[in-house]
Formats: sequence, C-alpha cells, structure tokens
Amino acid sequence: MSIGLKRGTVCLEDHQKAWEDSAKETIIDIQNALDGIVTDVQHVGSTSIKSIKAKPIIDIAVGVPDYESVFARNDKLKKACIFPAAWSFDDHPEELLYVKGNFEKDTRTHHIHVVLKTSKEWKNYLNFRDYLNAMPSAAREYEAVKEKLEAMYPDNREKYTAGKSEIIAKLLEEAEKWRENSCSATRAGMSQEVRRFPIVEVDEANIFDAAKVYSLSWQESHRAFCNAEFVALHTPERQREYLLSKLKNGYKLYMLLDAEPVGIVSVKESLIEDLYVLPEKQNKGYGSALLEFACAV
Repeated sequence: MSIGLKRGTVCLEDHQKAWEDSAKETIIDIQNALDGIVTDVQHVGSTSIKSIKAKPIIDIAVGVPDYESVFARNDKLKKACIFPAAWSFDDHPEELLYVKGNFEKDTRTHHIHVVLKTSKEWKNYLNFRDYLNAMPSAAREYEAVKEKLEAMYPDNREKYTAGKSEIIAKLLEEAEKWRENSCSATRAGMSQEVRRFPIVEVDEANIFDAAKVYSLSWQESHRAFCNAEFVALHTPERQREYLLSKLKNGYKLYMLLDAEPVGIVSVKESLIEDLYVLPEKQNKGYGSALLEFACAV
C-alpha cells in the first residue's frame, strides 16, 4: 500500500483500492471527531477517480453548516491525528484545510478540505469527481496533463498545481453542464412509473416520518464500515435535526409514499442529495422514482 508523499514533491501512481479503504477509515474518524455537527464527508480528488493515476494523498471533502463549530472541535480532530494545516484562513476563506501524515518525515497522507455545504467549492468537489468517473475521455485528458506536469516538476508541487489550473477550470465547467444536462435528460424522459407513487413535500408536520426513513436507511448503509456505537447515534431524533437544518439552508425535501413513507430526497437548485430508501423497500423502483422527481422539480 502506498499512501503519503513528501511535501513539495510530485509522484503519480496507478489507482489502488487501498486508497478507497483509507478514505473510508478517515471519514469515520472525521465523523466521530465532528459528532454533533451536521456534516457530509466524501472521498474526492484524483484518488477517488478509479481510471487515472494520482498522487498517493487522499483528499476528503467535509461539508459543514459553519466553521466555528469545527474550530471548537480541533482538539478532537488532533486526537484522531488530523491537524490544521499551516496556512492562513484569511488567505483561503473558501475552506479550512486539515492534514494527516508523518510530520517527522515531512510527508502528508491525507488532505481534508472543510467547506460550507452550501458553497460552490462543495459542488465543485463532487461534480469534478462524478464527471471524471462517468466520462473516461475527460479523465484521460486530465491524466495526460498531470503526467506531463509530473515529468516537468517532480520536485516543485507548487508549479505542478499551478499548471493544472487551466484544465481543472475547463473540466469543472464541463462537469457543471454535464450535471445540469443529466437532470434535463431525466426531466424530458419522465416516465409514467414515477407517477405511480405519491411524492409529498416534507415540512415540520411530517418531518419525523422522513427522519425515520433516513435513520433506518443510513444505519443499514453504514453498518458495514462504521462502528456500532457511531451507527447507533443516527437516531430518528438526530436525523430530524439534520433535515430541519437542510430546510433552513434552502433545501426542499420530498418523501415517497406507498401506503407508508418509504423514501426521501433533498434538492437545492441542481444539487440532489440524501436519496434514501428503506432497506426492505430497495430494488423496487422507489429510488429511481425519487431521482426522476428530484430532477424534474
């Protein structure tokens, strides 16, 4: 397993499953340290794109409602060997950067990017990852630029990073259009199947029903790689608070009914999140119906 790189250097390696495993473990550590904050933690960056080479440094994006509550948990993050980077937040107001690594050897294994969940940066991290995983030609184009820059600047990561700015800007623009077009295509092809199921908007009157769906579905989907105590924390009561915060941040929440609530989804502009279906109701078309509906609203 190769994870970690000396600061300032550049070395690309073929994709490794170990990167995915390390990302999952670190995500659990982050979620435990930030317990009490409504977060979304995801593996992003080149190590999350399976078809291309990457520097063996794991990028994790953490979407949060505010920065102050993260600052307040710095001691918990440090106990998980996650430390604030030595840079000025005033110079980088768009994110907080935390790092893991072997600091005696001046190596970094993980970069943790904490951004506001409502920010453009959050959308960019997800759009870039999803677009390159969905479009192999775009991924190869990006890899070719990276390999050229690696050969030019093996000991100057600053120039390597600067050299990628043009291709990243181009791909981010493509990724945003791809995301919009994907939803547009779904709207144009809205099936009759989605109309079989009543889908209602979630408000404070029915939000606990939605929270129960969220809780049961989240626990089942995370049971395999999260410890039992952490899974048990995600009760309907806790998820109700999470969903209330989504409403306050401008999201629309929808719940699919089939005699009883079976699935939920949240939508804000072109961003679709929190698509969950009860474990025993999966593979019956409910998730597809919710996704079609979310793209259409």
